[in-house]
Amino acid sequence: MKSLKLTYLLILIALAFQSAVFAQDVKVKAIPDTTNIRIGEQTSVLLEAVVPENTKVQFPLLTDSLMWAVEVLGHSPIDSTVKNGVKTYQQKITVSSFDSGFHAIPPQPFVIINNDGTVDSLLSDAFLLGVHTVAVDTTQAIKDIKEPIQAPITFTEMIPYISIGLAVILLGLLGYFYWKKQQSKPKVEKQEPVKPREPAHIIAIRELNQLKTDEVWQKGKYKEYHSRLTEILRRYIEYRYQIPALEQTTDEIIRSFDYTGNLDKETIEKLAQTFRFADLVKFAKMHPLPEENERSLKQAFNFIENTKLEAKPEEKNTTQTTAS
Repeated sequence: MKSLKLTYLLILIALAFQSAVFAQDVKVKAIPDTTNIRIGEQTSVLLEAVVPENTKVQFPLLTDSLMWAVEVLGHSPIDSTVKNGVKTYQQKITVSSFDSGFHAIPPQPFVIINNDGTVDSLLSDAFLLGVHTVAVDTTQAIKDIKEPIQAPITFTEMIPYISIGLAVILLGLLGYFYWKKQQSKPKVEKQEPVKPREPAHIIAIRELNQLKTDEVWQKGKYKEYHSRLTEILRRYIEYRYQIPALEQTTDEIIRSFDYTGNLDKETIEKLAQTFRFADLVKFAKMHPLPEENERSLKQAFNFIENTKLEAKPEEKNTTQTTAS
C-alpha cells in the first residue's frame, strides 16, 4: 500500500515538473497599451507568444469584440523574430469602447503546436480596461442653446435636390422598362442542383490522389497545397454529413460535429489538427516541413477511410445497372 502511494506521489511530481518546464519554455501574453481610456477613444492590445524556435503558434481567432463592451476595430499581421533559439510572435489589436466602467478582458487562448506534433493550449492573463466619461466643468455657467439662424434658400442649394429628383425619376423609368422586358420573356423552370452520382468518399479519395500526383508542396506552393487539401475535406463533409463546411470556419465545423455527435473525440481532434495546421500555412504564411505536409495528407486519407459510408448491396446493383 505504501509502495502504491509512493508511486502516485512520484507521478504527480513528474507531471508538475513537466508543466513547470513547459511554462518556462512557452509564454503567452496580452499586454494593453493602457488600462484607462476615455469613452470612444482607441487603444491597442499586444498579443505575444514566446516559444522555442521550432514550435508553431496559432493566435486567438479574433471576432468583432474582445467582450460585449469592448469592440475590435482592426489588427496587424502576425510578426515573428528569432533570437538565441527563441521565437517571438506578436500581433497588435486596436480596440475601443462606448460603455463607461471597468471591463474585464478575458484570457486569450493560444494553440501551441510542438515539434513532435502534439498540441497544447495556453491562456494569457486577464486584465481590466477602465473606460471613463469626459469630465464636466462645473465651474462654468450653463448657457442656453443658440437658436438656428434663418437664411433664404438659394437656387444653388436646390441643385443637388433637383438632380436627385431627376435621377430617381430616370431610375424609375429604367426599372419599369426592364420589368416590362422581363415579363415578356418566357419563364424558365428552376432546376434542382445535381447531386454527385458517385459516393462522397470515392470523389474525395480521387481528388486527394490527384493532389498527391501534382506534387504541389514540392514546388514550394504550400498555401495552394493546404487550401486544396482542406477544400477536398470540406466538400466531403458536406456530401457525407450535410454540414455546410465550405461556408464554415474551422471552429464552426468542429462545433457542428460536437453538436451532432457523428464522430468520436479522437477523430474530431485529428480533423481539427489538420484544419488548424492548414490555417497556419494559409494565414500565418508558415513554411511547413516535408514530413508535416505528408502527415496532413495521410490524416486526410485516414479521416475519409474511417468515416466513409459504404453503399448498400441494392444501391450498388442499381448504380451498376445505370452505368451499363
